[in-house]
Amino acid sequence: ELPDPALGTKRTYIEIKTVSGTKWYKSVRERNSGERKRAVERRVAVIGEEYEATARAGDEKYFGAQDGRGPISRRLATIGPIRGIAAGRFGELSETGHALVVTMAQARVKKVDLALGRGEME
Repeated sequence: ELPDPALGTKRTYIEIKTVSGTKWYKSVRERNSGERKRAVERRVAVIGEEYEATARAGDEKYFGAQDGRGPISRRLATIGPIRGIAAGRFGELSETGHALVVTMAQARVKKVDLALGRGEME
């Protein structure tokens, strides 16, 4: 469960990947923007697509569903987007990884404050 401004907390599924091969570290410019993206950000960008492709392949293999609407794909759609985090071989972490670290630190501070009787603090 991660904080959600609208809902309080929200169940979030996270996939953590490591980036170690040269495939992700090539200095490739994005086609439309001309802006370079770090290898960990490129890795995170394809995690959702990989899940969807794997679900479609499973639907086709086990259920004969050709249109991507088999039970595996439907279940994947119900859990919402997968939050990707990637750590690279040079010690870099994706922005989503940094955001998760901040969220965990804030939750820990809040828990300690409540345990010490400080209550809500701004």
